[in-house]
Amino acid sequence: MNSFLRFKKIEIPQGTLCGVISDTHSTFLDDDTERTINNYFSNISTILHLGDVTHPSVINDLEALGYTVHAVLGNNDRLLASPHVIIIESGPFNIAMIHGGGGGYQTVENRALRIVRTLYSGPIDCLMYGHTHVPRDHFRDGIRFLNPGSLCYPREDIESLFPPVPHAAFFSTDSDGINFDIFTV
Repeated sequence: MNSFLRFKKIEIPQGTLCGVISDTHSTFLDDDTERTINNYFSNISTILHLGDVTHPSVINDLEALGYTVHAVLGNNDRLLASPHVIIIESGPFNIAMIHGGGGGYQTVENRALRIVRTLYSGPIDCLMYGHTHVPRDHFRDGIRFLNPGSLCYPREDIESLFPPVPHAAFFSTDSDGINFDIFTV
């Protein structure tokens, strides 16, 4: 195992609804972002942040709003002590959380999966990642790849699947599978 990369396992019970955000790129949550988060995530208690938090105060602000936050380290997160990879065990499912980095969409996905595989040898049903600032939800090679897009700094989607506006997502698992609902903020 690579001693530079940090890894963590958590359990989220089946049926638990979580909010998923990525790429906030901020030193704090401004009032508009706080209102947005409280509006959309009012019925949940856990937020999964897929990296590029940028400053620990963003996590502190989310926790001050009453959320439990699980965040992975992004390429702009020099001040965070977060792990690079989190494996979520939820019922029979193993979901990998990672930020990703470098290149186009498939390059980011491939590199993210390669890093996860260096740290975790178990089965992976789903890989959640950020970095691109563009939402994604698709299957490849038996793995579901999910990206909520960016809450604060959306980018143009070269495939025109999603408009360049802020996005976030809801995540849960149940007996039918993995639920990931991307929405426009």
